[in-house]
Amino acid sequence: MARGQWVGVSDQRQAQYIVRSFLVLSAMPVDRAYLFFFNDQDEPQLHGASGITRNFNPKPSFYAMSQLFKTLGDCRFSRAINRNEGELYCFEYAAEDNSTRRVYVAWSPTGSAKSDRRVLHLPAKNVDSVVAMATTSDPPAPASWKKMTDGVELEIGESPIYIRAH
Repeated sequence: MARGQWVGVSDQRQAQYIVRSFLVLSAMPVDRAYLFFFNDQDEPQLHGASGITRNFNPKPSFYAMSQLFKTLGDCRFSRAINRNEGELYCFEYAAEDNSTRRVYVAWSPTGSAKSDRRVLHLPAKNVDSVVAMATTSDPPAPASWKKMTDGVELEIGESPIYIRAH
């Protein structure tokens, strides 16, 4: 295999897996989880493209992890709103300052590239913003959503989506 052609998973899929792994670990009795920095050269070998940077330039996983830390920085896992294997995950994170501020993170763990329009039943009364997972240095894109009586209707796919509420 020629240099630059190795693809175990795409850079987009790597970002999804890394962020979702941290989210799942946050719901477990784990004290810490680490992502070891590794710069890759996109080499055709096991773990040859597993870095969060390539040739010291950020990859989508770098930006996705940065967003995760910025968005959930002072929040802690509160509870699982949905935990349906192979269908839908939605976790609630509460601010440590005892405010009513919440962040919900939802994704589809189906292993397919498709997404579905779904209604998430959320306990929060007001949704402030809904943004997609970041994969570049640009601000994360706002996601299309519609307020429902007891939650939100939005497109949910493999990439985590962040719902800020109170």
